[in-house]
Amino acid sequence: MKRRGAELVFVESSRGGHWHGRLLARDSAMDRQTGKPARMQAAAIHERRDGTFDIVMQGGHRSGRRYSWAPTLDAAQRALIAWARRRFYVVEP
Repeated sequence: MKRRGAELVFVESSRGGHWHGRLLARDSAMDRQTGKPARMQAAAIHERRDGTFDIVMQGGHRSGRRYSWAPTLDAAQRALIAWARRRFYVVEP
C-alpha cells in the first residue's frame, strides 16, 4: 500500500469572504497523530477588513486548533494545504 499526503479542496461560502477546506478522499484519509481515520473538524480562511486572511486549522480533537494569518488568499490556501499534508495521509491500494 502506498501513502501520500492528504489534499484539500476549498469552497467559498455564500456570504463571501470565507473559504472552507474539505479533505479529498476523506474515506481513506488517516490522522498521523492518532493513527485513526481522519476527523478534520475545520479548515477555514476568513478575510479581514485590512485585506489579510485569518487561518483556522482544527484537527481531530479540541486541543488541536491552530491559528495563523497570511497576506493573500493564495498564501492562506497554501498554508492550509501544507498543514493538511503534514497532519493527514491517504492510503492508496
